[in-house]
Order: sequence, then C-alpha cells, then structure tokens
Amino acid sequence: MASDNSVMPALALALGALGLVTVGAIFARHKFGFVRTWVVAAPVVLALSWLASDLAMYLLPNLL
Repeated sequence: MASDNSVMPALALALGALGLVTVGAIFARHKFGFVRTWVVAAPVVLALSWLASDLAMYLLPNLL
C-alpha cells in the first residue's frame, strides 16, 4: 500500500485557489448581484473542486 506524495504542492495550490475564488465570489455577489455571480463563479468553483478532489485521491493508499 502506497500513496503518491508528489501531488501535495498541486493540491495546496488548488485548495488555495478554491479559497480565493470562494472569497471573490462572496465579494462579487455584493457588487454584481446573485445571478451574475452564480453564472460566472459556479463553473470555476466546480472545476476547482473537481481538481482538488482528483488530486486528493492520489493521496489515498492503493487498496485494490
């Protein structure tokens, strides 16, 4: 059973970007409104969440 630790820097960057986009979406909602922020921020948050979860799967041990 082994895991790949070489993805840790990429995971840290993905989680940092996800945090920044989330904070940016909160500020954008107050400035531009709910619908415009939803249209712009939702795909970006979804893509970064997908990337972070994909990178996190590399850290799990290989059980099969």
